[in-house]
Amino acid sequence: MSVIVDSNCPSLPLHFDLLFITDPFIIQSCIIQCNSAEFAFDCNALDGVMLYKPALHHLHGANICLDICTQFHSSLSKGMMPKFTLANNLYRGNLPCQFHDLTWVEEMVCTQYRYTAHITCLFQSHDPALPNVLHGNTCAHKMNVVSTAYILLRTPADINETLSVVFIGPGKFQNEYLKDVYQIRKAKVWHLLLWLTTHNLHYMNMPLDKSIT
Repeated sequence: MSVIVDSNCPSLPLHFDLLFITDPFIIQSCIIQCNSAEFAFDCNALDGVMLYKPALHHLHGANICLDICTQFHSSLSKGMMPKFTLANNLYRGNLPCQFHDLTWVEEMVCTQYRYTAHITCLFQSHDPALPNVLHGNTCAHKMNVVSTAYILLRTPADINETLSVVFIGPGKFQNEYLKDVYQIRKAKVWHLLLWLTTHNLHYMNMPLDKSIT
């Protein structure tokens, strides 16, 4: 459903005032330093409200259309914080462009909490443009409870516990088929962790051990 907001009107419909940025860490470390336009919508009434920007559409005149779900609308109508809104402690910020090419293994090395297994999708294709795709089956087995990191980076032994790869196919497997799927770049990982200690509240006091790199 949609809600129309008049950008010339100082008041907001429903209870959108519940969604204003109030967390000082987000304001100082995530908005001002990194994404100053993250919650700026060219609308005085909405600027500072934690909304997903692609869901806003400027209409003719001064009106703005907001795409929202029925659950979101129902909660705000009752003056309640919607469960899955960014303002409900779900905003994680955005990584700068230099980290957009992180591999999943690099992310795992840096994360405080990790899952116990990762499944890479293998698929079959008859497209001649994709001659080296793989296909097969995956099996899930009961594993230990997820671990929590107290010092980062994670060691290779931590990752090896999670990773198991079996290749089955008609020909000999060649390493170049995987490209950079399992790649770890030490400098990239270290710079990400340094960035997180400044821009992510959960990493501020996390001890870092560069010797692990």
